Amino acid sequence: MNYERNTRYFKFPGTDGVLAIVGIFIGVILLIVGPIFIFSGSVNQSFVDEFGDVYSGLGMDDLLAGNKAAANEIGMGKILLFIGIALFAISLVFFLIKYKGISKDVDLDMQVQDAVNQLGKTALVKHGVTEEQVQMSAPIVLGGYVLAKDLAAQLFAKRHVKKETAGGKTTSTVVPSSVVMGSVISSSLITGEDIPVVNYKKGFQDIKVRTPIAEYTVLHFSGEKMFVYTQQFSLIDSEKKEQSQNYSYRDISSVSTETSNIGTHAFIIKLSTGKVLSIPCCDVKATGINESVTALMQLVRDKKN
Repeated sequence: MNYERNTRYFKFPGTDGVLAIVGIFIGVILLIVGPIFIFSGSVNQSFVDEFGDVYSGLGMDDLLAGNKAAANEIGMGKILLFIGIALFAISLVFFLIKYKGISKDVDLDMQVQDAVNQLGKTALVKHGVTEEQVQMSAPIVLGGYVLAKDLAAQLFAKRHVKKETAGGKTTSTVVPSSVVMGSVISSSLITGEDIPVVNYKKGFQDIKVRTPIAEYTVLHFSGEKMFVYTQQFSLIDSEKKEQSQNYSYRDISSVSTETSNIGTHAFIIKLSTGKVLSIPCCDVKATGINESVTALMQLVRDKKN
């Protein structure tokens, strides 16, 4: 996990990045204003050279004053042009260096996926079981980036538009909120409540929302029990939280999925004790979670019978 580059991703552009953008903007303005001053001064100088002595009627003093004003205008234009070129170049280089130093969307997702790929082995160690002992069914992995519920609600209610340019034409397409929030969850199985993650970033190359915290749950199945391991980890530092539990199949009453009114999804496991495990997960269709529900319920029925 590249914490430094990931931190830049979520803080981009930051104060210094904004200053660079302002510098680029001011530089462009000066690059426009400078030549205007030079052109205006040149026109005035030409006018004075050709007609100044005719129209002034007051002699050399006014002619010299006109020449001086035109020269000052040209000089000011050159100064503005030089400052504009320098400011634009320095600001642009700084901005590009800063942008190059951050993780890309795909890099961030790959880092998360690498961390998730290790969770299976970590879960087995935490539960104290071997891979051979949990081959009753394929493991189920659920989770995603974490986002506070109020922000999730705002994103779900917002109209998301994706712009694409092809053949010189730009087209705008309205994208469903479920796509934007396809990998976002709004509550934690570890804490049992919403996590106030307010720092989020919509992708630079895509429109998917990402946050500095991710939480994933791995379900393993032995002949008698279901093992649940959850880890919440940060993408910007080494902080993480984890929880491991196991449940007998006989204690499982039902398994289902649930979609909230703000578009987030959860894998729901109800126990005979009255306890409910609500495991946040990403987009239902993307994860094949419905198939997982069917497979787990069939396993529970077989074990109870």
